[in-house]
Amino acid sequence: MFGRKKQTTIRGVSSIPLMTGDEVLDYMQRGMSQMTLNVAAQTETMQKRSGEELSPFRGSGLDYEESRPYQAGDDLRNINWRLMARTNELYTKIFREERETSKIIVIDRRAAMRFGTRCHLKITRAVQIAAYLAGVSIKQGYSVGGVVMQPESVWGEPQRSRSKILAWLSNVAEHCEVLNDSPSTPELSSLLSQLHLRLVSGSQIVLISDFHDLNETHKAILSELSQMHNLLAIQVLDPAEEILPATGAWPINAYDSEQYITLHADDMMRKTYSQAAQQKIQDLQALFASIQIPFVSTRTDQDFDEIVRQLTYV
Repeated sequence: MFGRKKQTTIRGVSSIPLMTGDEVLDYMQRGMSQMTLNVAAQTETMQKRSGEELSPFRGSGLDYEESRPYQAGDDLRNINWRLMARTNELYTKIFREERETSKIIVIDRRAAMRFGTRCHLKITRAVQIAAYLAGVSIKQGYSVGGVVMQPESVWGEPQRSRSKILAWLSNVAEHCEVLNDSPSTPELSSLLSQLHLRLVSGSQIVLISDFHDLNETHKAILSELSQMHNLLAIQVLDPAEEILPATGAWPINAYDSEQYITLHADDMMRKTYSQAAQQKIQDLQALFASIQIPFVSTRTDQDFDEIVRQLTYV
């Protein structure tokens, strides 16, 4: 699906990971113990196993569905030679059985996600949610792949092997090294465009991010994605992003500056800040709702059982 690109190991200078392999496995097993993410998804999957509709399992397929631009590693036997003769560009044939086989989990590991004031870093919470959803997806019969969004993004080929999925998630949970790039490098919009070009139509996509750089200008690409795929957006926030700490003086500096400013957080400033933060969440809710993409907002200090309940009803 993605092409067999060399997968870079995500490692930092420290040997201490965000989560241990056993912790990742615990969240995966928790997902596998759930009957379903929602009733509709389970019903759809079981119907496709009944023989009347397309199987969710990957196969060679006989019914030609569409062609997409060739990616390195694609099977040469599936090249559309006639289309190449007309366009002078390589395209790969996609067959019907390859549709709706994979759950693609996108995990934002950019600088803005490497932040936390309570309980966990945002990226740690994102990995926990990803591991849980991977377990749910395994139980539903999907292969699971993913994208780690960071300055050099890593694309993971969809797998049905639990051990390989666990290894990929454990790799994502490695220690986060210090980044010198902008909190928005790469831009989320660029990844959305890549997803649109690289994924087979009908994929299940889960976006896990704080969405700090997503706004109304991205509606077009989100709309294109939602027309081709099934999307779920999960926001991860730290409590300090919704409300400032108690009244006091707080030294703050930007990611690319050694200069500090002192923020005097009185009651009026805290109220204004909280209102602005809530407005940002409401704007995201409205944006995703306008394209009929389910949206869930979570926090790093939130009880995970509550997050599971939120995901159950999306």
